[in-house]
Amino acid sequence: MGKIMSDKCLLCFTLYKINLKKVLQLLELLKVENVSIFIDEGNKYTFKNIVSTVDLLSVLKKRECYLFFDDELVACTMDKELEALSTKKVLVDINYGENIITILVNPKNTDISEEDIRMLMKS
Repeated sequence: MGKIMSDKCLLCFTLYKINLKKVLQLLELLKVENVSIFIDEGNKYTFKNIVSTVDLLSVLKKRECYLFFDDELVACTMDKELEALSTKKVLVDINYGENIITILVNPKNTDISEEDIRMLMKS
């Protein structure tokens, strides 16, 4: 699975294996219908598209690294990810090079309990 951490504001989940099914389950639990996708180019994020969660898997290519947020967001700069997340439910960082997914959930912006989110991520 990976590790689960939390602080006063965010839940952080790290998956040490790419598991897009788990990501889609979380997005469904959080009632996310669309995501804003950015390509992580190492020194900057380039906006790619806003897609429905139904179409998400068809957009992702295994050779690129991605960052995506729920709903609409067309700009995000390095070191401003948490600021952008303050108005969102979830941030997902997929790194195919390191075979790792990092997920940050902002429980203030969702009506799903922290325990329900933790149970899904542990399953």
